[in-house]
Amino acid sequence: MIFSGWNKLVQLVIAPTLEPTQRASRIQAVERGVIVPIKALVIVILVSYFFFSDWNDFFHARQRALEIIRQFFILYIVINVLGIAFLFSSVKIPLKWLESLLVFLGLMDGLLMVGLISVTQGSDSILYWFFPALILHNALTIPLAVPQILLNFAVSFCYIAGSYVDSWIIAAVTTEDRLNTLDGAARTLTTPKYTIMEDPRSEKVAERIIVLLLWTVCCYVIQM
Repeated sequence: MIFSGWNKLVQLVIAPTLEPTQRASRIQAVERGVIVPIKALVIVILVSYFFFSDWNDFFHARQRALEIIRQFFILYIVINVLGIAFLFSSVKIPLKWLESLLVFLGLMDGLLMVGLISVTQGSDSILYWFFPALILHNALTIPLAVPQILLNFAVSFCYIAGSYVDSWIIAAVTTEDRLNTLDGAARTLTTPKYTIMEDPRSEKVAERIIVLLLWTVCCYVIQM
């Protein structure tokens, strides 16, 4: 099934001008044979990390962020299960319905990435490299210019959102650490010593978002 799906993916690239019914069936085949198995693997890995590992944090701000992401992840799984069931149904799905479904699932992927980026080193997160793959997938499966470009811009800006949430968490953790230090000093009747925290992230968000936006344009040109 996977090899057949990859063949359909190649055909989407080299033969983009197809009849709507043909394109819908080919996109559906790619989703079934390639995207669904990959997404299922990612979901299994994330389930193991979120619910079967000791992924917790001492600081309240970061722990609260993890709890929110876990709750959203459950919703993400439910929506994707329903979407996958729709893709595997025997009914022929009209191209417009299929594109609408993929746009919605693409937005859900972006929102999940906001949470994951925010708790995996923000702008330095290695998960940044998932964004080019998401953008390429959207470009290949959503041929209409406006929804494709808007979705990929939205996905790109999800990286910014995740980086800013990470910055907020760092600020909250710093404040919490200072309060704990002050409380400890009060208990021991000593002068509190604060640690001046510099920005721990080295990657520039602006540079990375420019790369994603350029990649969005390139992917659109490739599939034209």
